[in-house]
Amino acid sequence: MAFFLGFVINENKKLLYSLQGIYGFGSKISSKLIVSLGLSKLLKFKNLESFHLKKLLKIIFLLKLVYGSDLKQQSFESREKLRLIKHRRALRFFKGLPVRGQRTKTNAQTAKRKLS
Repeated sequence: MAFFLGFVINENKKLLYSLQGIYGFGSKISSKLIVSLGLSKLLKFKNLESFHLKKLLKIIFLLKLVYGSDLKQQSFESREKLRLIKHRRALRFFKGLPVRGQRTKTNAQTAKRKLS
C-alpha cells in the first residue's frame, strides 16, 4: 500500500485502476493523466519512478482537478445552495426520493423504505 494525494493506493493494481482509487478520479480522468504522462495503462503503480509521480502531481495541479474532500465539500455546498432556495430537486434529495423524474409508484421502494 502506498499513499498518494492523501489516499491509500493499491500498488499491485495497474496504474489506471490505482488512480481510480482517488475520490473524484474516474476512468476518463485517470486515462487522460496516464496518456499525458506518456505511460502505458498496463504499468503497475509500484513500478512508477519518483519523477513520474512528481510529474503526475504537477499535471494534476496544472489542470486544477478537484478531488477528495474538496470535491465532497463542493458537492455538499451545491446541494445546500439548492436547499436554501427550496428547489424541488433538493427537497426530493433530502427526502431520499428519486431526483431526476423517475417513477415512484412501482420503483424506488428501497428509497421510500429508508424514510420510515
